[in-house]
Amino acid sequence: MPKLYLIPNTLGEQEDPSLSMGSEVKDALAGLSHFAVENLKQARRYLVRWGLRERIDQSEFIIHNKKTEIESLIEAESVFKSGNSIGMISDAGCPGIADPGNKLVQLAHRLNVEVVPLSGPSSIFLALMASGMNGQAFAFSGYLPREQDQRISAIRDLEKRSKTEGSCQIFMETPYRNMAMLEDLLKYLSPSCKLCTATNLRTADELVISRNVAEWKSSKKPDLNKKPTIFLIQA
Repeated sequence: MPKLYLIPNTLGEQEDPSLSMGSEVKDALAGLSHFAVENLKQARRYLVRWGLRERIDQSEFIIHNKKTEIESLIEAESVFKSGNSIGMISDAGCPGIADPGNKLVQLAHRLNVEVVPLSGPSSIFLALMASGMNGQAFAFSGYLPREQDQRISAIRDLEKRSKTEGSCQIFMETPYRNMAMLEDLLKYLSPSCKLCTATNLRTADELVISRNVAEWKSSKKPDLNKKPTIFLIQA
């Protein structure tokens, strides 16, 4: 019976994948000949880092991202119906979390294909662990709106929700807009609100800062520009 393997990736491209993932990931990769990937070049490099260069020429790759979603789902359905399994490889972290993989998982469930999630690093959960914020009640909101008025409204709504629920609110931003996001958070959050930035997780220059907004305003700001960052707040 075919299966859909959800294969995690490292958070940093230079990281040895065996340091953050078990042998089950390498075993799954070695046994598959069909992969669904966001970016073909990155997927090939990932296989090489596992010491599986030979799998590149022996495998078929389905490019699955927002631009190719319709075509890739049709192709994946054909692979499943022919009795073959697929390994879905995320560009970074875990498939289906803050990436387009969920539609492929939905397809697998509709076709009664077994879905096999494999353990790996998640920047969202690593950031929450390192933040010191509430790990019992939290929510991830993905990307906040780009438009200024909508972004300000979203920031205030998240703080209000955090205060009402006692929860940690987690979100992210396109790396080149990180500094603008930080400035907006410091401008529109209450001074007592806790704010954490978790940057370049699982890399040599990983940086996690967690303090209230008043302390942030009186401290030197980190350089978050073009660096993958998770933002967390708790009122």
